[in-house]
Amino acid sequence: MNNHLRRLDIDCYRGFEHLVLDDLGEVNVIVGKNNVGKTALFESLVLLGYPCHVDNSLAINEVRGLKKVAGDTIETYSFHFHRRHVGATIAIRDSAREMTNGN
Repeated sequence: MNNHLRRLDIDCYRGFEHLVLDDLGEVNVIVGKNNVGKTALFESLVLLGYPCHVDNSLAINEVRGLKKVAGDTIETYSFHFHRRHVGATIAIRDSAREMTNGN
């Protein structure tokens, strides 16, 4: 039974307005310059696997040294949305599952 991710489709998450990765193998290497979305891609995979753990991204931002905003405010979670447009709907999908979240 082969259960690896074959396709990843991301809408309105962080720097990705729309990203599709097709024909993924069992092992994939992601490389790129700083600030091109490698960590955001990883975070989207974490959210796909654990959609109820959005706070994991807050912990990653703290490690990055980004300002932590107290409380559950729009500002706290706005960094998840492409261009911080909190009215958008974030969608992270693979070939078998879908995680959608929006305001």
